[in-house]
Amino acid sequence: TFLILGAALAFVEAMRRGRAGWAAAGGLAAGLGILTRPDLICLLALPLGWARKPRRTAKAAGVFWAAAVLTVLPCLARNHRLHWRWILQDSAELLWRGNNPNETGTTVTRDGTPQFLAALPEFRERIRRVGELEREDIFRSEAVEYIRRDPGGFIRRALRNAAAFWWFTPSY
Repeated sequence: TFLILGAALAFVEAMRRGRAGWAAAGGLAAGLGILTRPDLICLLALPLGWARKPRRTAKAAGVFWAAAVLTVLPCLARNHRLHWRWILQDSAELLWRGNNPNETGTTVTRDGTPQFLAALPEFRERIRRVGELEREDIFRSEAVEYIRRDPGGFIRRALRNAAAFWWFTPSY
């Protein structure tokens, strides 16, 4: 939450004061947020909602995006060097946690069982047998298949999870 609010506040200050340093600070906060939670990549859209002064907005947005990319780039480069793919750590598993038959919007089911332990035994065994890259692929394909079966449910879950993130996360 601190990183989200920091990114937003710094970008607003960059627009208000016309200083690139604020935009860079906002980009740094956004980049750290993305490294912490890959789903916060939506923070990169923050400058798109600002159109009062197009020239100032374009400059601040460029600095904001450059700082965010430079913050995330070492992690991406590490993963590319190891796996020959541009991925963020655990991003597919996080997507799967929110998009599987047992999802609750948290990392546990309603009875308190961790999401992974609540999955079918065959799925858990498949995940345990493979390496990091293959795990990402399995989690992503399972989540995407679940989303395809019910796209409206995906939107409802995303809205519910966003509200829980800002208001409170239910504890089961």
